[in-house]
Amino acid sequence: MSHSQYPPLNRYQIPDDEARTLAHRVLEELEAAGFHADPIHFTLFYEWLGQLDPSMAEEIETALHTQTYDEHTAHQLFRHLWSEMISDTLESKQFSEAIQALMQFIETWMQQSQQKARQLNQQVNALSLDTPPETLLAQLKTEILPTLNDYQRNNEALHEQIQSSSQEIKTLRKKLDEANSMAKTDELTSLPNRRGFRETMQRLIQNAIDTESSFALLVLDIDHFKQINDEHGHLVGDAILRYLAKLLHHQTKGQDHIARIGGEEFVVMLPDTLYSSALSVADSIRKQVAARSLQMRKNHHPIRLTISIGVAMFQLNEQFEDLFERADQSLYLAKNSGRNRVRGETDL
Repeated sequence: MSHSQYPPLNRYQIPDDEARTLAHRVLEELEAAGFHADPIHFTLFYEWLGQLDPSMAEEIETALHTQTYDEHTAHQLFRHLWSEMISDTLESKQFSEAIQALMQFIETWMQQSQQKARQLNQQVNALSLDTPPETLLAQLKTEILPTLNDYQRNNEALHEQIQSSSQEIKTLRKKLDEANSMAKTDELTSLPNRRGFRETMQRLIQNAIDTESSFALLVLDIDHFKQINDEHGHLVGDAILRYLAKLLHHQTKGQDHIARIGGEEFVVMLPDTLYSSALSVADSIRKQVAARSLQMRKNHHPIRLTISIGVAMFQLNEQFEDLFERADQSLYLAKNSGRNRVRGETDL
């Protein structure tokens, strides 16, 4: 069941029978996963099972699948969900109101202008060449000139209103763009999140189709990250995620793209890169991570961090899901081969 077609305000307004069925499934899944049916967990599981937003549902499913879904992760996901919904709803409403107000003003102006034009036409037609100059001058002064002045004032008012509304609309558009950018950005690392990753991938795929080229996808996962969180706490875990995001920035070049797609999982997209080069980049990243032990404050023993990486290449006209599946399978092969490894699609 998917309700992704519902707009933000109506995403939870689904038919009663579907809502009841979905609520029962949510309660069953929460009990099976060992979480209380509090508003945060219930809402997130409702989003996940109802597929109300595919990107959000995918983030939740990834966290559950990788066993990184806990109270801390749930609160992060919940904040992201509601900040996105509230921003979209409020800004979209303001944007619509500004457009509507401008359209109403223009409609009123058009009606008044048409009325003034008819009036002016009647007044001009009433003039006669036989009219004495004194009478003609008086008619111009008392009838035609006031009508022209009104017409000019209406035009000036329209111009001012358009300028004012244009500025308001530009401001709202900027806010909408900022809200959309926030919705595609991971709050912790400031990297694109799963939604931002999908958009970048679609652009890369379209460009590869247009130019008949290819690109590489690397899927990275921190080894034993749940154990690190359990032993050292989420603050240390969050610091490690930020550290890895920074390291990936240093290890990739300007045209490459990086994203955090959930939990301890990151992706790197390498345009115009050969398979052999992608494997080399992946292994360079792996070595850089493994070469340095992390000394955290209040922790006596340094943390030895390692990552596993899967590599796959885009094949012409294939779907996003197929490419990601091969990279993900390669990642799991690296995990199952002992971790701290790079595996590519040719190893499958």
